[in-house]
Amino acid sequence: MKGDQLALGVWAEPEPAFWNFFTGANQALVDTLRDLIAGPATGSAVYLYGAAASGKTHLLHAAVGACHGQDALMLSLRVPDQVRRLREPALDATSLLVLDDLDAVAGHAEEALVLVRLLDRARQAGRLVLASARAPPARLPGVLPDLRTRMEAMLLLGLRPLREADRHQLLSLQAGARGLDLEPEVLSWMLNHLPRDAGSLIAALERLDRATLSAKRRPTVSFLQQLMMRADASLPGRESARTSSG
Repeated sequence: MKGDQLALGVWAEPEPAFWNFFTGANQALVDTLRDLIAGPATGSAVYLYGAAASGKTHLLHAAVGACHGQDALMLSLRVPDQVRRLREPALDATSLLVLDDLDAVAGHAEEALVLVRLLDRARQAGRLVLASARAPPARLPGVLPDLRTRMEAMLLLGLRPLREADRHQLLSLQAGARGLDLEPEVLSWMLNHLPRDAGSLIAALERLDRATLSAKRRPTVSFLQQLMMRADASLPGRESARTSSG
């Protein structure tokens, strides 16, 4: 095996769910989402916002997965093919409509009008809508006024960033789940030198796990530094990072 090729039989991440989301200071937010999914829709609409790699997509996937036996559809509005699906009549037949990265199209007049009509129909039909964006509606630039009004009428839920103790606990739990033995100095180095959001921390841990398995080496600080140098000193986070809350 060469480089960081993934060894066979290593950690396989579970699908995003409420139970494997690291809540940190966001337990009340997660409980609210879980209760909404479990109860009747009654035309509810939820607007979930938080920074990149904060876990929004994880929570949206968790909501879809919790809709046992119900019609649910999730669209990522940063993907052009999925943006085009906003016009499909089939969307009006879903009991749960999930719109990830709403801010990606909120500033485009044509798509914004489509969203306004879609949200109005969902409310009138009593269907549940979950949407995500990187900022609350008032802080999104260039949004069509009618769409901003619909967004501000939703239940606004903001993800709080991880505290220092949360980041340490997150890394420790994730490392333990992978069977990765991290010495305290390795944990400290990661917390002091990596981006502080949950997605980036987990992405770095995954890369370290693969590299140590491939090289058959212990995860030391020097090994981690070498790995980071090969990655041009930074590791990108993932918006849909597992067990993250950011």
